[in-house]
Amino acid sequence: ITFDKDIVPTADSYTWNVDVNRSNSENPVTLSWNNDYYGDNDKKLVLFDPTTLQTVDMRRQNHYNLSQQTSKMRILFGTQDYINESLDTELPLVGSAYPNPAQHRLAVPFRVPLSMERAAVNISVHDSHGKVITTLVNGEYQKGNYEGVWNPEVTPGLYLIQFKFGTNQPQF
Repeated sequence: ITFDKDIVPTADSYTWNVDVNRSNSENPVTLSWNNDYYGDNDKKLVLFDPTTLQTVDMRRQNHYNLSQQTSKMRILFGTQDYINESLDTELPLVGSAYPNPAQHRLAVPFRVPLSMERAAVNISVHDSHGKVITTLVNGEYQKGNYEGVWNPEVTPGLYLIQFKFGTNQPQF
């Protein structure tokens, strides 16, 4: 993908829809940008890959590796509220735990969508036999983004994360 000129809207917020066309789908594609100066403002600039459901804060990160399946992307510019509202129905309720594998700290991102005022959330860690090792999150949360954190003090091995949201059945 190559832009040969700057594209700047005059609006306070904007979303660019980008089609990804590859001549050879075997070669990895890395997008990179210079984020030294995006203006002195409180606006956010976020890249969203709907295939992988990943969001990238383009002010903090300067590259993104596209998955082989990515055919569309969006770049969103605006306030945090604009970004949240634009992506509310597309983002998962729970993200991928990171880092994986983990040695000293594991974070599990989750969110309560804007369409809900609050929801019951429970995130627990289980060993390979199904035994609960610890509970990271258990309570009522208002709409927004959160993280459950685990500082493992267990033997290295396979651990499963169970996510319960509202009255839904557990998801591993």
